[in-house]
Amino acid sequence: MSRQFRFFLLPVDIENFTRELRDQVEIRVFQEKSATREIVAIESPLKRFSNGKDGSEIVSVYCLLAPAGATINVNYYPTLGEWLIDEEKSEVIQFCGCRFDSETLHIGRFYAMTDMLIGDTIWRKQDSFLKWVDCVYRAAKKSLKYSRELQAYIGPAAEEWIRRGGNISEI
Repeated sequence: MSRQFRFFLLPVDIENFTRELRDQVEIRVFQEKSATREIVAIESPLKRFSNGKDGSEIVSVYCLLAPAGATINVNYYPTLGEWLIDEEKSEVIQFCGCRFDSETLHIGRFYAMTDMLIGDTIWRKQDSFLKWVDCVYRAAKKSLKYSRELQAYIGPAAEEWIRRGGNISEI
């Protein structure tokens, strides 16, 4: 099983949203991969890269959130030469999406797996992790506005941008 919710957040919303979450709930923010076995904490979840076509900037988010003391498993992938966090077996929330190229804002989401497969058996993750997920989701939803029309939460800057005619995509 899993839990998720969707949102539209512009880069400024993402920075403010992350800061507000850190003020309300204990969270650590990590890259999903590393050159070593050590997981890499990051201050900002934003990823910036250049659009190859015209050189304009594209911003998105892909990171993992975890409480202190969380079980985080990593696996080495030799063809990539990188260590990746095993999200299925780790106590993490995936924070991803919100790709923005100044013309279109794509949907983002929080996604947490609440159980895991060990052998042939599905095991529920630790109660302490599941309670933490509930706290994070409550705090996140309180800091955003729900749009019935979009069936997603929305940040203040994204709401204004959409109101002024900005394009959104649910992909």
